[in-house]
Amino acid sequence: MKKISIIVPNYNNAKYILQCLESVISQDYQNREIIIIDDGSTDNSTSVIKDFIKNNKKESVRLLTQNNLNAAIARNEGIRVATGDYVLFLDSDDVLEENALNALMTAVEENDAELAIGNFTTIDQDNNFVSSTHVTRDSEILIAADNFARLADIGPAPMNKLYNLRLIKKNNIVWGNVRIGQDLNFYLKYLPFCKKVSLVNKNIYRYRLTPGSISRSYDCRIFDIVSVFDDIERFYKKNDIYKTYGKYLPFQILKHYDIQMSKQIFFKKHKMRNAIVDFFICSAQRVDFSGCDKADENYMKMRKIFSIKCRFKLLYISRLYRQYKLWRLKRSKND
Repeated sequence: MKKISIIVPNYNNAKYILQCLESVISQDYQNREIIIIDDGSTDNSTSVIKDFIKNNKKESVRLLTQNNLNAAIARNEGIRVATGDYVLFLDSDDVLEENALNALMTAVEENDAELAIGNFTTIDQDNNFVSSTHVTRDSEILIAADNFARLADIGPAPMNKLYNLRLIKKNNIVWGNVRIGQDLNFYLKYLPFCKKVSLVNKNIYRYRLTPGSISRSYDCRIFDIVSVFDDIERFYKKNDIYKTYGKYLPFQILKHYDIQMSKQIFFKKHKMRNAIVDFFICSAQRVDFSGCDKADENYMKMRKIFSIKCRFKLLYISRLYRQYKLWRLKRSKND
């Protein structure tokens, strides 16, 4: 039976870490280790974790501590000390669904795949259901080289994915030290080394919406998305895979530039909204789109939307547009 390493970075999540860890030890799949890296917590997280370890002595659980560096550094440290064959990265406020590890492991072993990806649900801070996200509605086996664009477009969150740990270490794949897009950075580095990817029609985990999460950040960290792709491009070139897979990056770059640029509505000052849009317009201008497939409808649609936002920038950053978008968001939450 192959071993799974579950790597859990934690920062000030005393409220949820116990529920997270209990969801791991309740799994049917037994050959596992849990590696918790506390990223300089200032609450009583470490006390909660130590009590958990004390009360579950039969479990293979390790607690490592570091200064407050960020989750990427914590996960890289987890990779360094992990002894499993496969690895799952679980955030300390999320919850694994019943039999999730077994479903993912079965998918990789039966299909000789290097990566398994499942569905997930979203919950609020009080464990109430918010939404479902389906990566697939039918279990599928994809040849990665033939389906790279589709796979690259899958949400990069790591908690619904089982990675091959030996493949990670062999190719020196690390989490980029960036303040946003860490999961995207890692996922797009790993994907080119897959031959097969198994999509699993099962909910793997429950993602918890919390106000302070990086994905819901509305500050200057949004600019780091440029560094995310710069790091990926360097990695592709260093490993001599840019010629094959670099052509898929421009669409992802434009897509994620647009996602981060759209956060301008959360900034009150008009001057800041203008600076954000100008930054992403300038950043997009240095992207080489010459190798992109102009027959790809998603790509062409994305370029058109981005172009419209740039052309009508004054309307896009206007107070009226901001008020309208915020109203729409508030209404959708209440529905």
